Amino acid sequence: MGKATARIGLCFVICLAAFARADDIGPNDIAGTVVDENGKPIPGVLADMWTWYKGNESTTDKDGHFHIKNQNSSDKRVEVRFSKEGLSPVYIRSQDVGVSDLTVTMNAKTYLEGKVVAPDGSPVPNVLIRADSGPKEADGLEITTIWTETKSDKDGRYRLYLAPDSYKVQARVADKGVFYEKIDVPENQATAQDIKLEDGIRFSVKCVDGDTQQPVPGVKISASRQRGMAATSGADGVATFEHMPPDKFEFAIHSKDHVKWWWPDSPDKDQQTRETNWRWTYDGAQINLTPGMEPITILLEKGTTYSGHVVDPDGKPVSGAIVVTGLVGYGDAIDETQSFTAKTKGDGAFSLTLPSLPESFQFVLIGHDGEYEHFRKFANGFTEPMSITPGKDVSDLTIKLAPPATIKGKVVDGSGNPKPNKSVRVLANGDADSRYVAPNAKTDKDGNFTVKFVSPGEMNVQVEPFWSKSPADQNSNPPQIDQTHVTVEAGQTIEDVSVTATR
Repeated sequence: MGKATARIGLCFVICLAAFARADDIGPNDIAGTVVDENGKPIPGVLADMWTWYKGNESTTDKDGHFHIKNQNSSDKRVEVRFSKEGLSPVYIRSQDVGVSDLTVTMNAKTYLEGKVVAPDGSPVPNVLIRADSGPKEADGLEITTIWTETKSDKDGRYRLYLAPDSYKVQARVADKGVFYEKIDVPENQATAQDIKLEDGIRFSVKCVDGDTQQPVPGVKISASRQRGMAATSGADGVATFEHMPPDKFEFAIHSKDHVKWWWPDSPDKDQQTRETNWRWTYDGAQINLTPGMEPITILLEKGTTYSGHVVDPDGKPVSGAIVVTGLVGYGDAIDETQSFTAKTKGDGAFSLTLPSLPESFQFVLIGHDGEYEHFRKFANGFTEPMSITPGKDVSDLTIKLAPPATIKGKVVDGSGNPKPNKSVRVLANGDADSRYVAPNAKTDKDGNFTVKFVSPGEMNVQVEPFWSKSPADQNSNPPQIDQTHVTVEAGQTIEDVSVTATR
């Protein structure tokens, strides 16, 4: 799915200092310098904006300088964390963007240390020790977990550098025991804390085919936002976890062939049936682990395989393309994620195993010449809309990529004034498409845009915000997206397209 005022103290100081020219910093970027308590620059510090999301990071250079480039134009205040091995992290829950001269001071004075010992008192080496200071509220969203971790050495000793906060500290060794305690870590203090492993909870999941009632082996069950908490079902369909801590965890469920799951006893009613569990790929099973609990039973559906080839406009095979799903009428993947993605082989072949859809839904397969967010040479190609019949595989599909067209135009407001820095995308009419592979662009300072790699056909040129309707909520009624309809021919360049942005 993961911003309040930072504390100023002996552990770290945040102040303004000359570092970078303001005109070098984008309106959503953050730049500055990391120093020690004597003002000496610290190289090699990871500056991480939005700690759960990959892509907004920077590492300080030899002069302690960092520059985090943020591509999200809606961010006004962001979460930032500064960390380096051997130093206490600095955590800022809510930091203004567009800052070019942030100074962060770090030291090595706040930490937990001690020894990891087994139930018999013997030291345990190489144990992963993790501390979570989440959840945190941050400007309209919740940051679920904020992890800091280390490992015990060969003698079982450890030192875990932390920012001052309250933590859930955990360590788990599957064949020995578990440690799981809430610990307050004061600022600029070394806190002695031995990790004493104790017997934990034994927890089992029965994986059963929802149609045949036979056990399903090879299903991986893993606790989300955790490390080392995973088990795979055996020939009997049972996945068992030993020495788990007593708490509520969200478990992701994954199988190569059985691609959809549901849990009849789930506290979430939407997860209780095959038809209603639309969010199975990103909302896991929330399970409260308690001593002596009974096994739970998860039902799974064997997927239907769609296979074929992706070819270029001349019918030649295209390797290294991806094939994705588009839910007709929604402009999104069938599960609203990138989970169902296939990459073509050298001969253009692909194979994609998909879950069933309710009878009223149709989907398309989309060939995309490149990776997500990247086009190589051709525009997307589409199959005709299809329905999924469970157990009836479909082969010999051909997805033909298209010569790319270009759409140029301008985004204006209701008074005709240009709208700069607006995202523009092109989706197939009727939303028989996927937002994940839609060609897109940003307007310049004069509101002008150029969208390349547009497919031929009836298309809609849309401007943000891109409201979306979820198939999981048929009663939702999101606002209409501002858009203009165009008819596109292969390889054509269309100019002077105007889109009025009402928001």
